[in-house]
Amino acid sequence: RIYFILKEDLYIRNLISDLNYAPIRIIVRPTYVYASFLETLLHPMYLKDYGERIRVLSFIKDAYTKYDVFDSISPFEINDMMIGDIPYFNAPISEKRVYSNSIYVADTGIMKQSAKQEVLTRLENMSEEDMHQQVSLINMALSSTAANLDIICKNQIDDFAPGYFKNDIQIKELIQIETDCILKQAIESEKYLQWVSIVSAPNGTLSVGPLSFGLYDGLAGVGHYFSAYDFIYNDEKVKPILCKIVNSINQIYEHSIYKTNFSAFYGSSSYIYFVNKMRDTGLFSENEVNSMCKAYLEKLRQETAQITHTDFIGGLAGILKVVIQLGKYYRTELMEDTARAVCKEICKRAIQNRNEAFWKSDADKNIVLAGFSHGITGICYALSEYYAHIEASEEVLRLIESALKYEDRFFDIKINKWRDNRKNESDYSSAMWCHGSCGILLGRSRIYENVDGRIHVGYINESLDDTLLNGNSHRQGYSLCHGTMGNIDVLHAIKDLSLFKNRKQEIENTINIWVNHFKETLLKNGWQNGIRNDHSGLGMMLGKTGQLFALLRLIDKEIPTPLALD
Repeated sequence: RIYFILKEDLYIRNLISDLNYAPIRIIVRPTYVYASFLETLLHPMYLKDYGERIRVLSFIKDAYTKYDVFDSISPFEINDMMIGDIPYFNAPISEKRVYSNSIYVADTGIMKQSAKQEVLTRLENMSEEDMHQQVSLINMALSSTAANLDIICKNQIDDFAPGYFKNDIQIKELIQIETDCILKQAIESEKYLQWVSIVSAPNGTLSVGPLSFGLYDGLAGVGHYFSAYDFIYNDEKVKPILCKIVNSINQIYEHSIYKTNFSAFYGSSSYIYFVNKMRDTGLFSENEVNSMCKAYLEKLRQETAQITHTDFIGGLAGILKVVIQLGKYYRTELMEDTARAVCKEICKRAIQNRNEAFWKSDADKNIVLAGFSHGITGICYALSEYYAHIEASEEVLRLIESALKYEDRFFDIKINKWRDNRKNESDYSSAMWCHGSCGILLGRSRIYENVDGRIHVGYINESLDDTLLNGNSHRQGYSLCHGTMGNIDVLHAIKDLSLFKNRKQEIENTINIWVNHFKETLLKNGWQNGIRNDHSGLGMMLGKTGQLFALLRLIDKEIPTPLALD
């Protein structure tokens, strides 16, 4: 193993010790920060006005206000950018001195020790745990790159699969072990906590980096998991962790480009959903939460018509569910008015033809999708929540009925599957939460309960059949979004509904079989997340914390499912 070679073989250590004059580049800020300033300076207004160029570049001083040591280098950054260069800093390998274009930058305080001493210290402290962390970062980078390039890699057995799992390990012990592992991977400071993981932009592009604030694969999802974990285990070490996660989320949210996005999984609705979930933790006072809810609802009320997306994961449907959830704790006239406005906008966007209705896909206006996260069922589910908890509107009820009838045309009764209208490799959707039978099962069974059987809601049992038959026979891993643990979570969410009283035992048997298969796969191959060949990502919907969250829900059914934004 690499770390044994480095610790026992003195050749590399001596080679580094003998280096005294090699220049080492110092990365002060991400290159894209400089690039964004330089791109701004290309505007004619700044090209012709030296004073305006200086004014714009002066903002670089505040780009990372947390780090006072950057004050001493900002004049050098400005000088380089004034002539169109990306600022470049370096240091001799044996010194703490920092240079910019061969000019000594005095009193930076950036280098706590020389680069040589830093490397030698790290070599001395290397361990197997460090190796696993490095391998996980490499794995995430390669997995996300392959996914972006649509490269299909052959699945390999994870050489770094957990060796501490026993065949007969109990779920509670598994959860505790993996939670401790996740905590060891955290980047922690006095007030803040962060992880490096695979993150997904709303357009589907994947990258590896610090987590954003959102629920889908950000800190809100991770924090939501730790809150549920603490609810069951009452673990004292988790409470300060949650506090630091909240601090990090608040700081990131204030400066994030997604703050103006209202998505329930990526944007401000995701943030307020998390804050509302933290009511019982003591991390926010009741007045603080209510004040944030009020500000959120006021802004949403003003901008509802400008929100471009309609579906559950990114648009008005998921937003409506979040607003309704707020109403359970913050039932005000503003909350009800906002819910009405969002519901009205969803209804307004429906394309109706006689006794059928539909919404066009947010991603491609030329197609209509079946499904929960992106399709008709998810939108109708949100409307049914409005019908059940805000206003029993006959207009809303009829729209739900018409839209479900339209979506029914996408079910192929010959093979018992839902058609997938996206331009991809398959004509039919796998039985998943995001697209296909499992998400439709969740949405339609909840719709039936919400409207108290007043309208026909078809293909519920057929969707259950497809889920039970095919919900674990795929190669997409175990994620909540499109994997087996998401399917287990859905089955757990619906098994006690009156609709399935005659099939409850069948559902529970399937859950047990799949959970055992999950443990066997974890023991043999390590984590199989929502991105092919990824065994390191942490996010709620694509990574480890979501799968662990589903296991927590099997222990305590009082923990609500994030798949329906409960």
